[in-house]
Amino acid sequence: MTVMSIFWILVALVAGVIAFRRKLVSPVPLAVAALLAAAADNLGGGILVSLFVFLLVLVLGRWVIRPALRSSGADETRTRAGAGTLVGRPGVVVERIVNQEAVGCVRIDGEIWTARTWQDGTVIEPGTRVHVVELRGATAVVSE
Repeated sequence: MTVMSIFWILVALVAGVIAFRRKLVSPVPLAVAALLAAAADNLGGGILVSLFVFLLVLVLGRWVIRPALRSSGADETRTRAGAGTLVGRPGVVVERIVNQEAVGCVRIDGEIWTARTWQDGTVIEPGTRVHVVELRGATAVVSE
């Protein structure tokens, strides 16, 4: 095993650990490219061949593999971040919503949120299906 092979394996390990720990897709092509470069070097390809393999696989990974993984939802933890994704979602009232009394809760995607009605004067009873119109801080504004 040559020094370059050890270098490529270390690069692959670092990229793999980053991808695993941070749940990211972007370092995966780097790790795969480094592993294939180490294999090319071990097969006697030398520095230039291993560098060529590394660059080729890295470019293919960035332009082909990574977009395919992203579109399949493999990076969903990054694409569905933030409470703003709740707007338009359905929910069920779990505590009577009355704006004048400042009471009310709704279950949205399994989580309980403080809720207010879109129109003042409207009372929504428990069990009623609603949808989120907007978020005001940590309060969901809902409508029937």
